[in-house]
Amino acid sequence: MGMLGGYAGSILKVDLGTGNIDIVPLTPELAKQFIGGAGVNARLAWDYVRPGAHPLSPQNALILGAGPLVGTLAPGAGKTNITFKSVHPHFIGSSGSGHLGMIKFAGYDHVIITGKANDPVCLEIGDKVRIRPAAHLWGKDTFETTDAIWHELGRKYDVLSIGPAGERLVADASVIANKYSAFARTGIGAVMGSKNLKAVAVYGSRSVKVAHPRRFMEAANKLTRETMRLVDVPRLRKYGSLINLESRLKSGSLSYKNFRQVQKPGDRFVQMIGLEKFEQGAEHGPVSCLSCPVGCKHRLHWREGEYEGMSLLLSCAIGATRSFANCGVMSWPETIKCTEMCNRLGIDYLSTSNLVGMAIDLFQRGEINRADTGGYDLEWNAATVFKLLRAIAYREDLGDALAEGLIEGPRRIGRSAVESVIQYKGLGTPVDMRRSLFPFSTPFFSMITNVIGRPCHSSPTSWSATKEKLEMYCLRSGMKQEDIKRIIYDTGGYDGPRLTRWTEDYCFALECLGLCYRTYVFSYAIDDCAELYSAATGIDMSGAELLEAAARGWDMRKAFNLREGATRRDDAVPERLLMEPLQVGDTTCPPLSMEDIDIMISAYYQERGWDSHEGTLTPERILELGLSLEEFQRLPGRAIR
Repeated sequence: MGMLGGYAGSILKVDLGTGNIDIVPLTPELAKQFIGGAGVNARLAWDYVRPGAHPLSPQNALILGAGPLVGTLAPGAGKTNITFKSVHPHFIGSSGSGHLGMIKFAGYDHVIITGKANDPVCLEIGDKVRIRPAAHLWGKDTFETTDAIWHELGRKYDVLSIGPAGERLVADASVIANKYSAFARTGIGAVMGSKNLKAVAVYGSRSVKVAHPRRFMEAANKLTRETMRLVDVPRLRKYGSLINLESRLKSGSLSYKNFRQVQKPGDRFVQMIGLEKFEQGAEHGPVSCLSCPVGCKHRLHWREGEYEGMSLLLSCAIGATRSFANCGVMSWPETIKCTEMCNRLGIDYLSTSNLVGMAIDLFQRGEINRADTGGYDLEWNAATVFKLLRAIAYREDLGDALAEGLIEGPRRIGRSAVESVIQYKGLGTPVDMRRSLFPFSTPFFSMITNVIGRPCHSSPTSWSATKEKLEMYCLRSGMKQEDIKRIIYDTGGYDGPRLTRWTEDYCFALECLGLCYRTYVFSYAIDDCAELYSAATGIDMSGAELLEAAARGWDMRKAFNLREGATRRDDAVPERLLMEPLQVGDTTCPPLSMEDIDIMISAYYQERGWDSHEGTLTPERILELGLSLEEFQRLPGRAIR
């Protein structure tokens, strides 16, 4: 391939319909243009997903990708990505996790899975690549499936599997790796299920070489020291994502009862879900992803009460806490049990909890009744959540409509559901934007404009951040002084929509390299990333060039969305947030203003170099991405300005 290191140099192609297996080279041109991982995946999605294909058809593709630093000793280099056409068909789908890096040791940077098997199969990627019969695994949950494959192939394999939800094409179905680490967003489990692909098992024993070992280790060791100095490693190992729980509880930022209320300090829930209760009830220890010296995930064992003996590996404890609080779940063991159910059934708890909260809200308001639910009441408690999680995964009663996801599901229920639901491009979130956008300057704005619909909030850019802290972050993320002066105000505050563009590009650069930005965003500067990349691959690249490559990858995702029919109308906020205020203690957060949001969206488009009115790409950018201008000109609407 002409590269010295970092990359494995090969792309594995598997057609489940024909059984064909092929290996093609990863070209240096493609790697340098889009870095790797999620960036190269975006370009491959353009090439291998048939335009206009139904997301659950054989013409969709699952594209697995690990960045050039995955498999090396770069701290935090375990992040991998799976890309496909989302179940919400105007958008590219993407989900990342820390447990797929084994594909690099198997000798591949990317794996492209197309077609549909006639019967359930498991894809084995090891010394040989095999499409194995898996009818005996169909119907099992993700834990049972993983245990069965480990029994058949050996514990050395990393196993990604779907559960009952993926088999039934539930819109928010997830893929669970090694019984706990989730590829959960944008319907990945449903796409995998539509291909009759029950599981992927990966093992490799090859090494990942770097071009300049001494230079690389100097950079890696420096960043390890920086991480240990800048990040509160002992508390992260102890509490993981819960490290910020107490501050969130004290600030009253936990949404409750389908975003109708906010939990305040002194409320019973806040007392039941705090760190003190967590410490009292759980034995816990850290779990690390590939190449991570921190270990912010949890191995939990509950030791008291009704749930005594319950054990679980938990990837993001604070995400689970905030999600199920919105459904009325009011204790740690119940939260952990809800998370375990989601992982076993193979469903995304972030989106599914929004569906469950909406359903309980509708029942409590008299908009649906027992005839809709299958004969039982929906209450703000864990027992109801348990019932609805199972109903969604198995498409039972009301769960059959909810299984269609946060866009189509409410439409099937009726207008009251459409008005009640909170979603962004079909994705759920625990974040209430009335609080998070107030006063219109936080990175949660990216939920509106993000090409996928998730927040890009892995930065210190909150409305309480100091000017000095913001400027330091901007410099580390690669912004030029003239951009910083234009976006960070001398009087305090900043232009949130314009800064969002830079936050997205910086975090996407880390994701393309394979670096985890949940923890390492505080210790990695873009120039550090460029030094690691250059030393690993032998391809010299500056921080500015790396950031531009990330921007190309982001625009490649945007191009995919435009091809599939996305327009400015999709960059929207839920109806309720434009109509209802939110009371947070003594503060009233007003409804969002569509006029203000439209101004913000246009500013974001302009900062990205897109058309400020339509959010479309320029002809120059389309050509730079290596795409056909004529193809864009044939698209309906205004896909090109």
